Amino acid sequence: MPRQITLASITLLIVIIGCRPQQTPAPENGGATKSPADIAPTRDRDAPSFATYQDYNLVFVSLDALQAAHVGCLGYHRPTTPTIDSIAASGINFRNAVSVASWTVPASMTWFTGVYPSEHRVVNKYAVYNPPETQVADLRKLAPQLLTLADVLKRHGYTTAGFTGNAGVSGGFGYEQGFDVYHYEPGKFGRMDDSVPRALEWLQTNHDKKFFLFLHGYDVHGQSEPPGGYDYRFVDADYDRRYTGAALEQELLRETGLEQGQLTMRDEDVQFWRAVYDEKIQRLDAQLKTFIDGLTELGLRHQTILVLTADHG
Repeated sequence: MPRQITLASITLLIVIIGCRPQQTPAPENGGATKSPADIAPTRDRDAPSFATYQDYNLVFVSLDALQAAHVGCLGYHRPTTPTIDSIAASGINFRNAVSVASWTVPASMTWFTGVYPSEHRVVNKYAVYNPPETQVADLRKLAPQLLTLADVLKRHGYTTAGFTGNAGVSGGFGYEQGFDVYHYEPGKFGRMDDSVPRALEWLQTNHDKKFFLFLHGYDVHGQSEPPGGYDYRFVDADYDRRYTGAALEQELLRETGLEQGQLTMRDEDVQFWRAVYDEKIQRLDAQLKTFIDGLTELGLRHQTILVLTADHG
């Protein structure tokens, strides 16, 4: 029976530890260690018992831009996340966690280094959008003296691989440090429908090794649209389609609306944007199911620590 931890506030984190049962009961806090922020878990059910297993694999999944408030197991009213909900149902929920940053580059680097952005210094947003010769600041790549999670695991015998959507977790920021294989989708804002098949293909030939796998996608990010377009499954039938949900619309609203104070939005427009966001979340959840089913088919569920997280909402 897997074990999970859900961490949520403006972000989401679920840790699933696949284990072999034994008679010894789990610790009172489910075996979790408090963070520096003293994040406290709430127990949704009695925690299962677990044996110590020395050769866990580790899969770290970033569901980029997934807001905790839109996750079913955290109280959302729409059926956006059946896969995440089914995982969290048997786990331990952390409901008071805040990301260290409101955007991908610094928040994600903190996961891998264990230090705040003020220390890892990967905080230059302009480096995502500008060519390398454009120097807005020197805060653009991880300092070489800092170790990453991949570095540490590699030193302990793990085979390491990453399959990502590029942009804020591209190798150019130092995310590829410590990885044997690190793929980032050409262009910006790649989705899980690219990274999941690549990850499962890699697992086919590496499942017999002790591995660390980083999986990432921008499926619910503002700059991403579903393959084949929206079906508007959650949109009110009476909506006049002032907006369509296109990535370009979202970019313009963010850059010329919110940032320059030119945004006008009716209540029905707000509901529309929530609805298309929820559709993207539900589609992302289906991609996650495909990946987890693949882990199960390879016989890896019960020897793998699976971390599901989001960097920001």
